[in-house]
Amino acid sequence: PTDAWVTSYPKSGTTLAQVIVMSLFNRTFWSTAAPDLILGCPTYDRRDSPDIEPYPNPRCLKSHWQARDHLTSPGRGRVIWVTRHVADVAKSFHNFWNQLRVDIEGEEPISLEVFERLFLEGVLPYGSWFEHFESYWKQRHDPNVYMLRYEDLRRDRRAAIEGLAKFLGGNATEFVDNAFHASEFEQMKITENRRPLRRLAMKLGTLQHSRLRMGQTGEGKNSFSPEFMAALEKKYTEILEPLGVPREYVF
Repeated sequence: PTDAWVTSYPKSGTTLAQVIVMSLFNRTFWSTAAPDLILGCPTYDRRDSPDIEPYPNPRCLKSHWQARDHLTSPGRGRVIWVTRHVADVAKSFHNFWNQLRVDIEGEEPISLEVFERLFLEGVLPYGSWFEHFESYWKQRHDPNVYMLRYEDLRRDRRAAIEGLAKFLGGNATEFVDNAFHASEFEQMKITENRRPLRRLAMKLGTLQHSRLRMGQTGEGKNSFSPEFMAALEKKYTEILEPLGVPREYVF
């Protein structure tokens, strides 16, 4: 029950939230020997998920599961639901997917037109953004669920961190300054570049891009076709607006 799950649809600011949570727990979130966050706040929604029993409490765990995969289990711990505007998520997802295709798979980038279709059909990994948002929105009043909006982190990061610290409880409020410093983009880049495995991958040419990117709020709106944006509006009207989701939470 002390676990803290950082949950989100992919590319919603998940890494930033992980860094903040681990800092509020006064833990090292990036090991210099590790290729990613796995030693500090491991992803636990894949077949190759690590054994989490040795991790000290309170544990930070990450997943992109929908709410039904978290909130139906007793003793699940606390859930930090990270959200971000849908068009900004789509833009970041498109960039990230193409980085993987080029760096890891050695394939050609996927076109924006094809990506728009896949995103709207909800056939990308972890399914539909709208269904994912809906699943957590219905649980937002659960005392163990905390909604953390990426836009709030960009607008006033310290205030957002303070709110999260109060939700986590314990002595988390003592480490707000640590979390604020650690979650500065330049500091995250410095920490990322200290990792030997990353430096080796860059030197060998097997990694061409940073996995970190400072996503700008509102950048997605001007990146896609008018038809795609109209389709997102339609989905909002049909799926989320009837649930009382404010439009500013989506666009």
